[in-house]
Amino acid sequence: GIVWAVARYGVEADEMQSADLARSLAIAFGAGSALTFTYGIMQVVGAPPMNWMFVWVVYAACWLVAGAYVRLGRR
Repeated sequence: GIVWAVARYGVEADEMQSADLARSLAIAFGAGSALTFTYGIMQVVGAPPMNWMFVWVVYAACWLVAGAYVRLGRR
């Protein structure tokens, strides 16, 4: 449902909102991937195992921070 809602928003938004959405998603994907992959590697060397449901939380938090960064950076 979330993927559908975001895709629909991207289609219906104006050009500036679409650009902000694309930038924030790109930043969030990069940051979220770096964090989750790094923790996965750390688990190999002894970090405590974590539930896979936390990956969603990490990506959502990264998207929230990236969205704020993109909007504040525009001003």
